[in-house]
Amino acid sequence: MHCVNAACMRCKVELILYLSDPRPRIASAAGSNSTSLEDLRTVVAFGAFTPARLIEEVLSMFFSHLSAGDQSTFDPTKPLPPHLRTYETRSFLAMAGIFIVFNKYYTPKTIDAAPVKPLARNWTKIWKWIQYFLYRALARTVPPAEAPITPDEASFTNHGEEYVTLNMVVVVVTLISYEPSVFETVVANDGTYDLVLKLWAQTVFSNAAASTNHYRRVTVLVASCFKSLKGPDASRDMQSKLLHEVGGDWEPLIAFLLKPLRSAAKCKTSSDLYSQISHLESSISLIKRLSENGSEGSKGSVFGKAFFNPKLNLRPLVVNVLKKYTAMCDNDHPRFMVLLAVRAIFHLCLLFFLYQGAAGFVVKLLGDGILDAYANLASGLRGLTDHVLEPAVYLLNEDISTFLTDEIVITAAKNALHRLEKDRKTEYQVLKETTSGLKEAWLYFTGHVTARVVLKGFYDSQYRKEDKRSCVSCWAPMTERMLRKCSGCRFVYYCSRECQREDWGCHKQRCKSLAVEANLCKTKADASHFRIHLATLDIRRHLPGFLALAQRNPLTCSDDALLAFCINYLHAPPQFTVFPAEDIANDENCLKYTGNLAFDQIEEEERARRSRILDKAREGKGTLWIVQIICRGYGGGSFSSFEILHREDFEFLPASVMQISHPNRPRAVDEDGNALAIQCDFHDIVITDAIFGRTLSENELGLYAEGSSSQLDPNSADQAKTFIERVDDAVRTRHRLRTEALEQHLGCEGCVECSSEYVPWKLACASPTIEA
Repeated sequence: MHCVNAACMRCKVELILYLSDPRPRIASAAGSNSTSLEDLRTVVAFGAFTPARLIEEVLSMFFSHLSAGDQSTFDPTKPLPPHLRTYETRSFLAMAGIFIVFNKYYTPKTIDAAPVKPLARNWTKIWKWIQYFLYRALARTVPPAEAPITPDEASFTNHGEEYVTLNMVVVVVTLISYEPSVFETVVANDGTYDLVLKLWAQTVFSNAAASTNHYRRVTVLVASCFKSLKGPDASRDMQSKLLHEVGGDWEPLIAFLLKPLRSAAKCKTSSDLYSQISHLESSISLIKRLSENGSEGSKGSVFGKAFFNPKLNLRPLVVNVLKKYTAMCDNDHPRFMVLLAVRAIFHLCLLFFLYQGAAGFVVKLLGDGILDAYANLASGLRGLTDHVLEPAVYLLNEDISTFLTDEIVITAAKNALHRLEKDRKTEYQVLKETTSGLKEAWLYFTGHVTARVVLKGFYDSQYRKEDKRSCVSCWAPMTERMLRKCSGCRFVYYCSRECQREDWGCHKQRCKSLAVEANLCKTKADASHFRIHLATLDIRRHLPGFLALAQRNPLTCSDDALLAFCINYLHAPPQFTVFPAEDIANDENCLKYTGNLAFDQIEEEERARRSRILDKAREGKGTLWIVQIICRGYGGGSFSSFEILHREDFEFLPASVMQISHPNRPRAVDEDGNALAIQCDFHDIVITDAIFGRTLSENELGLYAEGSSSQLDPNSADQAKTFIERVDDAVRTRHRLRTEALEQHLGCEGCVECSSEYVPWKLACASPTIEA
């Protein structure tokens, strides 16, 4: 083989002669005599310089050599066949020639220009030889230079690791994956996938350290194989084969996949981090495929359960590495490979929610500083495409935000935002103000957290003590009587045996299900109370929208219709629906429990409970509403509960807001994704106070609602505080003023200011912007 060295005069002369008229050499290379063999070596050596108009002609010649020889008896699962010397030399050169022609396209930016279709069309003619060389290379026990398949292989090996047989075969097979119609059908069934698994397992257990490029190429190819599989059964079968190849234990494979993450965590400089990217990105690609494929519903795959085992405590490691790579996106032109790493690690964060997605996990994720990774992106936002930011947006909106029904997550998000604004105020402002694929998601998240912080502030001051522990029968609070848990569910409390006996007729239908819910969802009694208050507030705020939804359905539009609301907090923004209350007694019409909870065993109990709730609503004769609350549960699952609400607790303000201020960031939507109409409530006043850093008068609130905020002066002293601090101050102040007003009007009848739903009329004309 020619050395193809730019400094070699012989190679320069040969290249000039070849390019002056390549067609005769190409035609001769298709022959079988000794001259043709030398011409074949020349065409192979200069394949990368072949004019574009002759590429298909050259490939056709290579395919003809790889179609020669009887390989029909070769089976990659059986011992190797004897050497086929008559055909091996030319077939090896042809395979190497295909590699050289395509290798110049083997970069992320040029791969789409590769002439893959001719390769795919001829795969059924050449695959036996491709497998033959791959298997011979795998079975080798000494280096290629010591026992080459052909003399030409030894020459190729001298040119570097890129020209090793294993690497050349991997590139050829990988190129076929860019033609899914062939890769997902023909290649998936001809034994090639099995050989690829053997190759990757050999790489994992090889004593010699695999080069970064070789490891990356093999790993990406394995990931492509898993990606192409159709259905969980095929994926589980291939995972079983992979497990067999690595000795029946996931532990060494997991340790190998974690090497680049652990290495990146130890890197001190940007250049060291950059050198890890190829290894890191390909490892995460395979982790993603192994974790997503073969999943049984929301239970995840066998590999995923082993990899994301909480005992490994990978979360801090992943967040640490993510912060390091996002810190490299500090300008408008970040390097392409850095963007690949950032996108891949955000994808890895998403996978945690499939296996460890519980409120406690989200709290720890926020505590690890996941929001700092977003702040790191602020300097280079203009250079980040929507494609790169896609998993970051999803993580913020569809994962973290959907846990903001839990108090501990609200507190953690509040503290994380406060810390970020205090320590990195510039980046915090840039995320809010810079137009990018991340802006809308960031504004939705911060606005959603702020709204929940206000709710929690008022809940803590008004309802916490009575909700934390109270008898479920007589509602006596823990401050008045000693309470004891039910020994069956260990969830509800009673103040006496008399109250327990009185409530048993109702509680026995729910006792077992509460035990399951408390265990699997990590639910506490006061957390359940908080969610009811949350749902009540959301219905009250979106009452115009709910009533408009009810009017669309002939079964819910009448004044005496029994209404049921469904609030699905699994979506961001939450998805609200209205349906006839009678539907909750029908399994086919009622939205059932979702997620991975073991509710099959208590289905009858839950059906009975729904019927009992419906009976109670019927007895109310229109004074009671039913609400179904669907929230995030544990390990990527969800859970649902039905509650009774009193219609008198909801007041429809005549001056309701039929168009929200930010249609791109609604706080609730219907089934079609349309924003629900809202009416203002007390938390809007609090947020307005926080914007200006002081308690506004009713006239000032009216001016702000009318869009005349320029006439209002903010409190310059309070503006030094973070927005979260100002929200906390506003909650405390408004609660104190409200309490004082109620004490002054105690005993009044018909006084509008005594109404718990009192909102200044002018404020009800517009919704103040949380993001101002």
